[in-house]
Amino acid sequence: MIDISTNFFFDLIHQVIWYVARINGLFISAPLFSENIIQKKIKIGISILLSLVFAYQFPLINIKFFSFEGIYLLIVQIIIGFLIGLILQFSFCSVKFAGELIGLQMSLSFAVFFDQISGPNTPIISRFLYIMLALIFLSFNAHLIIFHIIFISFKLIPINMHFNFGNEIFFSIINYSGIIFNYGLLLAIPSITALLILNILLGVLNRFNPQFSIFVIGFSFTLVLGLLSLNFILSNFENFSKKVIEDVFRYITENLIY
Repeated sequence: MIDISTNFFFDLIHQVIWYVARINGLFISAPLFSENIIQKKIKIGISILLSLVFAYQFPLINIKFFSFEGIYLLIVQIIIGFLIGLILQFSFCSVKFAGELIGLQMSLSFAVFFDQISGPNTPIISRFLYIMLALIFLSFNAHLIIFHIIFISFKLIPINMHFNFGNEIFFSIINYSGIIFNYGLLLAIPSITALLILNILLGVLNRFNPQFSIFVIGFSFTLVLGLLSLNFILSNFENFSKKVIEDVFRYITENLIY
């Protein structure tokens, strides 16, 4: 007969809590996992299952949880997971930024709706591109790569290791956040260019014929041309998404973990 005492559960919790903290820190900021549509119970359940698997792959942690050092290490694990998820979120933020620019040029900045997933007042173009990137993200099995990265992080940044949160790390992440604007503008350039040329033509036409009201047909032309440019963007969206996702994963493995 198997005899399981309460000490067994306390020891198990004592070994698993560190992994749960880092994984939940990842879920706070990581794309898809941080969505409000995923219940907190599911996130906690996934983090516990992964922690049980990870805990048997690494040596025991001989640090008391109810101590100053234990609380400090727990906070450190949350921060490490949060930083990894934050960097992954940059790829999705770039697509959201591009959607906002395209919607603004298409005169669809007013087209917002309440989104239960990401919150209220979400631009419709941004949400559409976000969903497309999420589908491509899952088709590449990038969510499994995230689990692999968090597993590797426990090898290269052990729990009982004194992780130095120096200025270099935070300034490096801040500088790297520029990909939000770089990739966002790169994705939105076709729509911005086409709609800018259309606005110039409508302005010249109105100049030659003042009786011609650009407000009558301007919105229709802008909307149609914006949808055509969006169709052109989607034709190359897979390659763009692959480039962004690979860039983010490369930065994490080369700068944050290694």
